[in-house]
Order: sequence, then structure tokens, then C-alpha cells
Amino acid sequence: MAEALAYWITDGVARDATTGGPLAALATHARFGRLFDISERSLQILSRWEPLPAKLDETLALVQALNERFAAPDRAPAHSSAALVAERARSFVGRGWVIARLDEILSAPGFTSGYVLITGEPGIGKTSLLSYLVSTRGLIHHFNSRAEGPTSATAFFRMVSAQLAARYGVQEATFSDTSMSGAQFSDLLYRAAMSASAERPLVLAIDALDEAEVPSPGANRLFLPRVLPPHTYVVATSRELDDQHLRVDRREVVHIPDDAPANLADITEYIRSSSSGPNAAAFAARRNAWSMTETEFESFLASRSEGNFLYISYMLADIAYDRLPEAALSDPSLLPVGLKEYYKNHWDVMRQRWPQTMAGKYEAALRCLAVMREPVPIQTWTDFAPEEVDETVARHVIREWRQFLNTRWSDHYNTFLYVVYHSTFVDFLRDEGPGLEPYEQHVYESQRDLVLGVLTMVDRHRPASG
Repeated sequence: MAEALAYWITDGVARDATTGGPLAALATHARFGRLFDISERSLQILSRWEPLPAKLDETLALVQALNERFAAPDRAPAHSSAALVAERARSFVGRGWVIARLDEILSAPGFTSGYVLITGEPGIGKTSLLSYLVSTRGLIHHFNSRAEGPTSATAFFRMVSAQLAARYGVQEATFSDTSMSGAQFSDLLYRAAMSASAERPLVLAIDALDEAEVPSPGANRLFLPRVLPPHTYVVATSRELDDQHLRVDRREVVHIPDDAPANLADITEYIRSSSSGPNAAAFAARRNAWSMTETEFESFLASRSEGNFLYISYMLADIAYDRLPEAALSDPSLLPVGLKEYYKNHWDVMRQRWPQTMAGKYEAALRCLAVMREPVPIQTWTDFAPEEVDETVARHVIREWRQFLNTRWSDHYNTFLYVVYHSTFVDFLRDEGPGLEPYEQHVYESQRDLVLGVLTMVDRHRPASG
């Protein structure tokens, strides 16, 4: 346990360095910039373990040594979510009932400022809803997306600070560390809110608040202020949690039940809209093969979805690109029901295809990628994976699991970056087979070795004193 806690604290050094904290200069040295965050669940587990003083002393000394040996960092640029917003807003349909309820809350005479939390199961379409609102209303925004980049408070402060400065003309803050950033951000928000009014409120949209880093005890996620200025609102999405780590004075909740008739009607509308798009011929052929009318086809898929938009998105893509299970081509009742069963079926099919000599390598590669909370290049992926995972194995996994991965180009690395597309697939892998904890532990060890390697390299090349 002491070793694991040491890895956890060391990971804090890596997180600070790669998200623009005081140790950000480390990201320009050696391979330190390839470090990434551990999962929220593991962080919660590790934070409950009681450390041994010797291990704490060792790791804290390492932190101090790293801080002393590099100069103060330059300010990192804010990350843009423009591509994500455009992609999700483009295919958005329905949700008129949710938007009407949101507007009702925001215009209520007694609700002059505060938080509105939109909750629902993962994959129910919360990100698409928020993308639509950002796109059509021009909201200040931040997306905590594992597919897009950091989910830290520092990344949030910088992203939103830049937008507030551009929109309201307030001086953009320069953040140093997380504790200072919370106070600085609140001050910046209050100054920006001086330009807000009942007719033109300041609305900040935050997606996937539940995926933001777990805060220190007693603090809100992203260090959001307990009290917001007049005519200032935060509209955030989250899965349902017992503790949202959001203790605020005024909060309203808009819940999207997966089995609500209105939600199923939105899913049906989404199926109808997609079926008449560029792949209309493929959908028509599938309806004919199943002897279904358009209405029967829409109702059938909606009934299999368990109210989950992500399931429908995957299923429609499988139909459009002829990827359905062979047995279901003639008997649609053999299609999986719900997202978890969809993942399980795909997992079983892939494992059957893998040669026995390669199955362990492919599985290790995929599970290792799943524990990475930010997009990484193949070289980083294989560096932190077990020894049997090389570039050839990684590229094979990319080809087979492309529909579950997010791929984007990085000018910094001059190559493509990869990450698991949605948290629901990570949740599936955590519950399936050996889970993800062995791979998280492997990553901790690799991170610690890398940090110590940086120190060794610096000591080796540091000029002798005197």
C-alpha cells in the first residue's frame, strides 16, 4: 500500500507538469511530457490508504527536487473544444422538453444565480445537448473530455479564463497552483459578472463534471465557488452520483430518465433522422431484410437501446457499414440489448478472432490504453504498457477497435494521438475479466521510474559546483 501511495503522489507531480502547474517546465525535458492522469476510481481508493512515513518522505523529497531543478513554466495555451462542439451539435435532435425546463429554471424570478445540474446515465446524450446549447447560444464553456485532453482544475481555469477575458474584457488571470487558482478564478468570474444582467446573464456550461478530477476534501469539483455573482449561472452535466462534490448555495437538477417516454421519443427521432441521411440505402436494405416498415424499424431499435443514445449511435453505424453480427442479419432479435450487452458481444467476437498466441498481447494493449485519461501517441502507449505490447500490437488494436477510440492529430508530437472514446467502455473493461487495476499499477510504476530517470539524467549532466 505504501508503494501504491507513493505512485499516487508522484502522479500528482506528473499531472502538475503536464497541465501547466508550477512544474510545467518538466514537460520540456526528456520524456516527462508523456505522463498522464490515473483514473478517478483509483485515486479515491488510494486516498483512503494509510501511508508509511518513509515512503511519504521519499516522494515529497522527489517533488521538492523536481521543483528546485527547473525554471518557472511559461503559460500553457488554453485547449479548444470547438471540434467536439461542432461534431456533437451537428447530429443533435430532440431534447426540447429538457431545454424548456432549463429555460424555466434560468428565468425563474427567485433564481437570480446558481447551478443547474443536468443528470443522466452515461451515453444518454448529455454532451450532445450541451454542445447544442453552446453552439446555438454562444455560451462560455468547458468540456471535461478524456478524448479531448486534460480534466484538471488548471485546464478548466485557463480555458474559461481566456473566454471570459475575450467576452467581457476582464484581464485574463495567470494561474500558478490549484489553491490560488480557485480564488483567482472566483475573482475573475465576479469581475466578468459585473457586465451581466437579467436580460443578458453570464452562463457557463461545463460538460461531464463527474469526470473532472476529484477535489481535496471539502472542495468543489474544479474548485467552483459556493456562491455565484448575480445573474451568473453554471449549467453542468454529470452522471448520477451519491456525491457530486458540488456544495453550493443554490442548485437545481434536471434529470433525464433513460426510460422516460420523452427520452425514447427523442431516440426514435434520432433514428429517423439518421436513417434518411447519406446511408439511407443501407438502412432501407436492412429494413427489407428484416421485413420491417420504417416505423417498425425505428420502434424496434429504440426498444433495444434501453434509452441510451450511444447504443443507438453504435448500432446505426454497424448497420450503415455492414458490421452487424452474422446471426442478426436474418434474425434481429439476436441483436444485443443495451450498451453493456453491446460491448460484451463485441468483446466476445474480438476475442474469438484473436490467435491464441496474440490474445494476451492485444488485451493488454487495449486495457492499458483504457487507463490513460488523455490522448497519447503510440510510442507513449507502448512505453507504459507491458513489455509484450509493441507498436505492431498497438496498431492492430487500433484497426480492430477504431469505433471505440478517438483519434486526433498532434502538432506537438507530430503524430496521431489515441484514447478510448467514451467512459462507458472504460467502465465495461473495469468490470470485465481482470479489470483495469493491474494496468493502473503498472502505469504507476512506469511513471515513478520515469521521474527518477529524469532526476538521474539531470544529476549526471549538472556542472560540478566550485
